[in-house]
Amino acid sequence: MPLNARITKDVLIPAAGNPEDHEFYWAVNYAYTSSAGTGLIMSTVRRMSNGDDNWRQRNSTVQRRISQDNGASWSTHGPELRSGSYESKELRLPWMHFLDPSNDRLLSLYQTSRPRPGGEGGATALFYEVSTDQGRSWTPPRQVIHPGAEFDELHWMPGVTDNRQYIGVDQAPFARLEDGTIVLGFTVHPFEPDYPAEQFYAGVIFLRGTWSDDPGEITWDAGDIVQVPPEVTPYGACEPDLLHLGGQRLLTTMRCQGEYEPAGVFTTRQWALSEDGGRTWSAPRRLCYEDGSMVCVPASLAAFERDPATGRAYWFTNILDRPVTDQLPRWPLAMAEFDCDRMCLIKDSVTVIQDLPDDAPANRGYTNFGHYVDRVTGEFVLTPAEMPKYNVKDFRADTVRYRIGI
Repeated sequence: MPLNARITKDVLIPAAGNPEDHEFYWAVNYAYTSSAGTGLIMSTVRRMSNGDDNWRQRNSTVQRRISQDNGASWSTHGPELRSGSYESKELRLPWMHFLDPSNDRLLSLYQTSRPRPGGEGGATALFYEVSTDQGRSWTPPRQVIHPGAEFDELHWMPGVTDNRQYIGVDQAPFARLEDGTIVLGFTVHPFEPDYPAEQFYAGVIFLRGTWSDDPGEITWDAGDIVQVPPEVTPYGACEPDLLHLGGQRLLTTMRCQGEYEPAGVFTTRQWALSEDGGRTWSAPRRLCYEDGSMVCVPASLAAFERDPATGRAYWFTNILDRPVTDQLPRWPLAMAEFDCDRMCLIKDSVTVIQDLPDDAPANRGYTNFGHYVDRVTGEFVLTPAEMPKYNVKDFRADTVRYRIGI
């Protein structure tokens, strides 16, 4: 039986009224701003188009928004910054927020990218800021750099030198271990032809941060890279989610896109387990239901949340009734309970949050959603953009909000 879920929907950020605006908003990376109270912070990404179909040429801006009334109303907070386009390779991705309830420090990380000197791709880095006043002000940005004399602004993490590899992270999953370590995951890609073909696969790395004596400083190290063999995906693993299982145990699932040619490789989520806080990981395995059948998904974002009342874990993504080999369709938006003992989804718990409306264009997606648990009601909150509202050339969309009570 599907979950006994109460689902409500409203519009968080309405589509632009002028068809010539060609824009919509992602609302992502939520966090409460203190361990008590109803203050919330999020990032908005304003995606813009000139009416063409080339997503790599579309520009964006990023801005924070603050709510003092548990998300009932929002106001812009701080400057709106140019993010750039993927084609330009000059990017500033949105702030990712995490509240450490042990000290009421609000952590913010963001990725930057610039054209790679003398080569293809973009050179990337990761910066962090800290707020001790509920997001009203922030420390100056500091780059994430691994301890040790061999690490600097260019070679800032084992396996990551910014003119040889690039990272991708804009909706990081966070976890806080009992020893205070903060863990988050990101994707790392090597460049061709710097690496042999058999090594040209994206992988996932988890950063581990610990507070220093300076309240605005964190010491960062990195775990081993998690990679999936090429017969599972020709593109590698990316976009990890993260679930804390207690102690030093962590679970991740990773996006692994398939390919129709030549072998008909299906898109999957692959899972791996860490017993030591993200330092090392088990060999990835295909995510399945309890009966052993494959969980069918497109290559899209997925996220875990726990029910604060029961402690049960739920997984949110586009769950399909058939396998696909690529990134589509990105509907329906669905959820299912995750069995933390058997490391599988419970098949009968799959519940559709939003299917494709009858009047929607077939290429609409319910994906790239922001998410958090409402600390007042205990509801799960998801905020995707219903993109496109009319068609891709129009590019407008309502950013909607689903409240889900179990």
